[in-house]
Amino acid sequence: MRSYKVIVTTVLSALASAVVVVPAVLSTPAQAAPPTPGPIVKLWNWNWNSVARECTDVLGPAGYGAVQVSPPSDSMSKGGSVWWDIYQPARYTLNSKFGDENAFRNMVRACHDAGVKVHADAVVNHMTGQGSRSYGGYDFGKYNYPGLYSSWDFHSPTCEINSGDYANDGWRVQNCELVGLSDLNTGSDYVRDQIAGYLNKLTDLGVDGFRIDAAKHINPGDLAAIKSKLRGSPYIHQEVIQGDNEAVTPSQYTGIGDVHEFVYGRKMKEQFTGQIKWLSTFGQSWGLSVPSDKAVVFVDNHDTERNGSTLNYKYGDAYKLANVFMLAWPYGTPRVYSGFTWNNSEGGPRRPTAASSPTPTAATGGGPASTAR
Repeated sequence: MRSYKVIVTTVLSALASAVVVVPAVLSTPAQAAPPTPGPIVKLWNWNWNSVARECTDVLGPAGYGAVQVSPPSDSMSKGGSVWWDIYQPARYTLNSKFGDENAFRNMVRACHDAGVKVHADAVVNHMTGQGSRSYGGYDFGKYNYPGLYSSWDFHSPTCEINSGDYANDGWRVQNCELVGLSDLNTGSDYVRDQIAGYLNKLTDLGVDGFRIDAAKHINPGDLAAIKSKLRGSPYIHQEVIQGDNEAVTPSQYTGIGDVHEFVYGRKMKEQFTGQIKWLSTFGQSWGLSVPSDKAVVFVDNHDTERNGSTLNYKYGDAYKLANVFMLAWPYGTPRVYSGFTWNNSEGGPRRPTAASSPTPTAATGGGPASTAR
């Protein structure tokens, strides 16, 4: 088994010879398979054809363990003007902004042929909060998804999460609506069966793991029940954002799978915009939320690069060096991020469709705030 040194060496040499506009993945030829399970690369808002090419031409040769792709389900459509419409699923068919089921299947096959596993971003806490037509041409209402969900499949009576709930009321965090999104009743056997059926369909197509979006807003017992219905042993990593003195904590989810370590990215920003000499002692004693063996670590993601809590590609060499440190330092499973350049934090990529460039170069549009908290 090879280490992450091949990837790290490439980044160090790139710092001396290249200017990177978009935070592209870090690559170099390799001769052996990477260690399991990672590192992971998140190709965010990349269409399936582009992901397939990247697996073949870059990720496989570089030795990445897995690629995390954007949500593959059909979703509310804002026509590509924003990035967040893909996080409002309308149904569980694979007619997404990024391509159809056949393109998705071909992408998974190409990545596997290159020795790269595929993780799908799974949005299962909620459905939509607006809109009435999906990318796949499906008509729906906020609490009405013909052939899938009706009003009784959502938490009722409806309530919306308030900022004070995070510290004071974990029940509301997990049962009320996140920024107005229709909150699925994941305590229902029917709802659990629909979610598990969707994830099993992806597994049958070859998906190796799932990033559970907004896991913090789902009761851990409900997630465990859904996981028990899954076929095989997909790798689970969950979005549970650490907040100071909050009622819902990342440690409550480690029995289900690995957890995204948000404190890690915050600490990287502190150090790489300050004094990196202290990094020789970096570890859980710094206040990280979960142990190394349960952590997926990252310098930034699509939310944090926009809300300012972490570094992002606009920090230039400091950003690249933080990624080098992450890949070289033995803590957690590292995940590198590649998205698109932006000026409007809510804007989507300029060319977001299934035929788009893998790394769009402009962002336009606007909309409501990110769903992450």
